[in-house]
Amino acid sequence: MKVSAIVLAGAPNNGKLEAAFPQKYEALIPLQGRPLVAWVVEALAASGQVEEIIVVGPQAQLQEALGADWPPKGKIVQSADTLLGNL
Repeated sequence: MKVSAIVLAGAPNNGKLEAAFPQKYEALIPLQGRPLVAWVVEALAASGQVEEIIVVGPQAQLQEALGADWPPKGKIVQSADTLLGNL
């Protein structure tokens, strides 16, 4: 049985990482030249257990960041103001 995955990627970068990385959102912080969210999406797509990946966050920035890494059955949804709203 395959499942849908929801990736919450809208947390603002206003904690400890802010001093080292200028990105507005934590999901866009680079690791080995790629945004953190791209690593998560790639792992989910490669798992073989996930049918659809939904990433919730800043839509325009995520589309740009994911670029060619985005799987065909993925969707980016603009984040809301609250965690409950995002779910």
